[in-house]
Order: sequence, then structure tokens, then C-alpha cells
Amino acid sequence: HDLGAAISRVVSFYRDRGAAPLFTISDASVPAGLDDALERAGWRRGIDHVTMAKSVEAQTDPSGSVVEADEPDAAWYDVYLAGVTAERRMIAPELVGRVPRPRTFFSAVRDGLVIGSGLSVVDGALASVQCMATLAAARRTGAAGSILAAIEAHAARRTPALFTGRNGQQKCAEPLHAFWLHRDRALSYA
Repeated sequence: HDLGAAISRVVSFYRDRGAAPLFTISDASVPAGLDDALERAGWRRGIDHVTMAKSVEAQTDPSGSVVEADEPDAAWYDVYLAGVTAERRMIAPELVGRVPRPRTFFSAVRDGLVIGSGLSVVDGALASVQCMATLAAARRTGAAGSILAAIEAHAARRTPALFTGRNGQQKCAEPLHAFWLHRDRALSYA
């Protein structure tokens, strides 16, 4: 593989779409040597990234407390935006709006109040887990676990595997780590 040509293709792909080029490198990245080539070319290393995956199992949300929707409502956004940084909060609605369809938004509801959010997109053999957030007052109540169970049940009807990612600075509820069977640390370059 010609590393220079491969890097140029990625840069062109991003720039053609008006976005800044970004690489995420892991032990599984190809072509080999990409990490070193990016450093030599002057790319700046960003924060570590964690990708988590698992095979799906048919499940249901036993509490019945998760609502699925094709579009997010104001309550879903209130929860999701409360869980992101101020900088991200400004652009998050636009980014969510760009998520390809079909997509499904998940809201954990307790006593008529949305307390947790999640989003999933099924693409071929994979379904994503995105936009996970829980209201601060509702943490450690099982909202995120209920959303993950609902996403897994939704995915099980369509695809064999789930994945998610987070940057190394994001905090993830430790009990939810048991949900994921495989974790891979990666580096990002911008």
C-alpha cells in the first residue's frame, strides 16, 4: 500500500465534504505503518479513543421505560445536551440532524420525565450506540442500562453486532463497561 496516497484519499474525502480530516488509529488499522507516517507528515496527535463492541443478544426492556422514536423531541435533546460540554452543546443539534436515516432515538422515561437518551443507527452488520446521557439527578438508577437493553433488542432484529466509541477524556459509567465484550484503545490524529 502507498501510505502517502492512502492519506491523500482520506484528506480529500473529508475536504470534499467540508470537514477537517481525522484519523483514528488502532492495532487493527491498515495500511501498516499509518501511525508513524502521520507523525512524520506533521499530523498532530489528539486524545485517545476507546472503541467498544459486542455481539447482540435478543433482549427486551423489562421495565418498559424506554420509548423509541424516529426523530428526537425537545425532552430527548434536553437530556442529551445536558451531558455534553458547552462547546459541543452549540453544534450537537446540527450533528445529530446529520445522522443518517434510518436512525432510532431512545428515551428512558420515569414518572413521565425523560431522564436518559440514546441513539442507534443500523448500518449493515453493525448498529451504533450514540448520544448516551442521563440527567445528573437520575444517575445510578438504571436509565442507561435500560436504554442499552432497548438498543440491543432493536439491533437484534436487524444486525449481529453493536459498537460505540468515546474519547479517552469522557467518563463512562463503570457498571456499563460490563455490557461491552471488546474494548480497543486507539489514537486520533488531526
